[in-house]
Amino acid sequence: MSNIFDRRLWGNEAADDENPEVLNSYFLSNVDFEPFFSHSESLMITRARKGMGKSALINEFAYRLSKSKHNIVINIKGSDLIAQQPVNYLTPDEHIHDWMQRICLVINREIGSRIDFAFNDDEILLVESSEIAGYKRRNLFGSLLSRLKLKIPSAELISPKLQEDIKILERITSSEKFNIWLLVDDIDATFINTEQERLRLSTFFSTCREIASSYKGVKIRTTIRTDVWASIRKDDESLDKAEQYTIDLTWTKTDIGKLLSRRIHSFEKRVGDLKPLTGNALQKYLLAMSELTISRPLWEKQLDKVFWHVYPWGTGYRPPSSLIHMLGAGRPRWVLQLCRMAAQSGKSNAAKRITIGMMTQVLPKYSSIRLDDICREHNHQCPNLPEMINLFSNNNSSYTTEELLAHIDVALQKGLRVTIDGTDRYTPLELARFLFQVNFYQAQRPSENENQYYTFDEKPELLKYESNPDDGMQWTIHPAFRAALNIKHVVN
Repeated sequence: MSNIFDRRLWGNEAADDENPEVLNSYFLSNVDFEPFFSHSESLMITRARKGMGKSALINEFAYRLSKSKHNIVINIKGSDLIAQQPVNYLTPDEHIHDWMQRICLVINREIGSRIDFAFNDDEILLVESSEIAGYKRRNLFGSLLSRLKLKIPSAELISPKLQEDIKILERITSSEKFNIWLLVDDIDATFINTEQERLRLSTFFSTCREIASSYKGVKIRTTIRTDVWASIRKDDESLDKAEQYTIDLTWTKTDIGKLLSRRIHSFEKRVGDLKPLTGNALQKYLLAMSELTISRPLWEKQLDKVFWHVYPWGTGYRPPSSLIHMLGAGRPRWVLQLCRMAAQSGKSNAAKRITIGMMTQVLPKYSSIRLDDICREHNHQCPNLPEMINLFSNNNSSYTTEELLAHIDVALQKGLRVTIDGTDRYTPLELARFLFQVNFYQAQRPSENENQYYTFDEKPELLKYESNPDDGMQWTIHPAFRAALNIKHVVN
């Protein structure tokens, strides 16, 4: 029997470090991912905030592609394409040419590894612009293979094994079913919001679109943070043409519940069944279950092996998927960290289920980590974000629009200086909108039955116009951040 303290229960938070087969065993797909996984799409770009599963999506697709001998899969980080030394080009065309060279270099390396030909960067000449232009509408892999063969000595000096490998590759590249899949993750990992950086990154996506549309047999998948995409799109109108190739990752309460269920199921198959409830714990669970409907989906029943069916929260009760989705802000990485921290807090008393007490016990530390996350995530936009957030420390959890703007205005009158995207002149409304944009707080529509909450992604028109800034809504600081700020009403 296994227990909830086993770190393997939640899998690896970093998809890059996870065993591909284990990742596949608990990967949760949904209809929104279909274009990304479709072989008919030459280019797809996934946008999401940090911790939303972009790397998991890339690595799961790489695993699926590797099952077919008709695919060459090049799964790399953005750092594998970026120059070791700064490259200061003046025009977009020069940036695009540089990206073209680097992408062809990566493909050349893969070709070399498959024909057992050892070479280093100095031995590979970057493709010249005239040659790149000549590859259009041709099979890029075959063109690069031909170029590489020119660098190999005469046939007499080539081993029989190498000659056979080259022939095999030539036969493969002649097949219409053959594809090169270039998967690029974290292209924006080192992004700094400067004019030169925005140009460098925006031209990467223009290059991807050019390659995917012009070169036979090459398909590209890449990812970018939502906020970075918004920054580079302001300066490059050509990215409007790339919008049709984008998908956005979002996770509903049900999605998070199913994600946790998949992890539990995968863990039991790999490690062993979780310990069942016994004695008073079992009686308590059955009593709770007697007050609820018995016909529940299988994924909810799977959660019963780790969580109680409902948890007290505020003035009512929430199922675990709803509570964890809320505290995790719909981000899988945050959700998994919360579950792991809560489980570890009950290790001393050998708990068999994660209780509400275990969750609330870790909230101050968990909340502090989350605040640090969003400050680092948006540091390229606003280095002063920690100061802005600190304005709400030891204060209320909810504000009317009038109260919110007055609170920010007082801070500005006292000397607060904020720089966002290189500009330091902002009205209280604009600063309030930025805090909404980074999901520090949510829009709340009070209701007699249950309050409705909206994020910036769902309601981007809010806090934009003086004439109607809120559409009748209030603002509530996200529960994930309250404990670290010692905000009143941590639970509601």
